[in-house]
Amino acid sequence: MGGFILDGGHSTREKPSFLPSSASRAGPAPVLARYDFPPWKVVLVLPGEGEAVAGRREVDIFQEYCPVPLGEVREISHLILMKMLPAVLEKDLVSFGEAVNRLQGLGFKKVEVGLQSRKVKEILKTCQAHSAGAGLSSFGPVVYAFAEEEGEVLEALEGVEGVSEVIVTGANNQGAAVG
Repeated sequence: MGGFILDGGHSTREKPSFLPSSASRAGPAPVLARYDFPPWKVVLVLPGEGEAVAGRREVDIFQEYCPVPLGEVREISHLILMKMLPAVLEKDLVSFGEAVNRLQGLGFKKVEVGLQSRKVKEILKTCQAHSAGAGLSSFGPVVYAFAEEEGEVLEALEGVEGVSEVIVTGANNQGAAVG
């Protein structure tokens, strides 16, 4: 199913070490909550440079930076459960965006953002300044932004070096169709 999905992570019985999903045999984590995502615009920004992190390099990064400090885990959990999830249910784009922006500087996401090129960081900063909230998709280099309307984000990106392609879309509340 699509929409906003909150999973509970894996137990240490199933996944005893910190590994990316691509390097683990663990099944999907248990779904704790699933709600339809509001009809906000999602702006995807594909940089002309940067590469996805995968394979041995991804495993090494996980092993170097995990576990995430407990204080940051607590803040992340609080943001998701007390700000982000209620914002989805209440269709509160401002609160949702604030949570997305703050999450970029916490935990493992802080590591992922820190590994990006100057150009990708500038794209992220521009999107955060001209949308409700923006973040880095996994290890990047794709940046996403949420907005009621995409015009301001698109206009701001016109002068940003390194932007290769911009796609405006929305969330899929139905999930993938196989067949």
